[in-house]
Amino acid sequence: MPQEFTPGSLFNSRPNDDRTESSAPMGGPYGNRSESGDSRISRETGDLLGNPNRPNTAPDPKIVPDWVHEMVPIDRPIAILDLEATGVAAHRDRIVEISVLKIFPDGRKILRHKRVNPGIPIPPEATDIHGIHDQDVANEPEFKYVASSLAELLDGCDLAGFGIVQYDLPMLRAEFERAGIDFPVEGRRIIDAKSIYHLMEPRNLSAAHLFYCGEPFNAAHSAEADTLATYRVLVQQLKRYPELPHTIDELHRVSNPRQADFIDSEGKLIWRNHEVSFNFGKHKGVPLREVIENDYEYIRWLIAKDFRADLKNVLAAALEGRYPTPRIPLPVDLGNGS
Repeated sequence: MPQEFTPGSLFNSRPNDDRTESSAPMGGPYGNRSESGDSRISRETGDLLGNPNRPNTAPDPKIVPDWVHEMVPIDRPIAILDLEATGVAAHRDRIVEISVLKIFPDGRKILRHKRVNPGIPIPPEATDIHGIHDQDVANEPEFKYVASSLAELLDGCDLAGFGIVQYDLPMLRAEFERAGIDFPVEGRRIIDAKSIYHLMEPRNLSAAHLFYCGEPFNAAHSAEADTLATYRVLVQQLKRYPELPHTIDELHRVSNPRQADFIDSEGKLIWRNHEVSFNFGKHKGVPLREVIENDYEYIRWLIAKDFRADLKNVLAAALEGRYPTPRIPLPVDLGNGS
């Protein structure tokens, strides 16, 4: 069971606080706070939590440069955040790790990093991604005990992250809602580095042809030209990457990594934590067994609707107590945009 924690004390520390990060129980590799070597990192607003795996405990200018502040002047703090969780379904999964880099308009920076107990088992496929096991967070606080201080840390901030729009922000809002903490997003500006990456570095055939073949491809969207260009790209990919498999079966597996966890042809049911789980609808992320126990009529409704036969066959068999078994090793990629 997690220890009891005083709300509002783990992310924000003040000179008069009796409970700064150094006095709060910190499990795993994260130790006590250290004094910052950067004069712009205010001691009153807190230094980052010490991590013995890093040589410096203050944000190193080489790691956290000033170019954001110098190239894009900010008129209020911006918080760059990243979350690790038990999965990607905000309504069902839970956060296990939080990191926030808060940058002020005057260039000061503070970094906060905290693991939390999700209160549910961490699936093996999630651990394969972030390396956090149940025992690593067993003595950490649950999110509700750090929610107030985290909300205070983020108060008045614009937000940024890599994939924040589709993953981090929905997950964070769901956790705040469960904790009963108001976390308004309206009025905040959200900067998503992943969206900018996809905007500025197109991932289309023309871009691939230029990258792999060294010359522009100006006849895009002519079927014959696209066919020949695709052939040239494939040949150059096999030449460039010796680590790629050179069998059709293995290239198929590389080309369709997410299909490995599909149970039906469209991936509406997938393998998750060795359980057949929904990947769509109101029960997305919930095991099929659990849905049958708690919402039997929903399964009957799906069978009567216009879905593919392979999905309806799996659902009908499950109503009779017959469930699929994995045919191939389960994938470890959660697809969280990191």
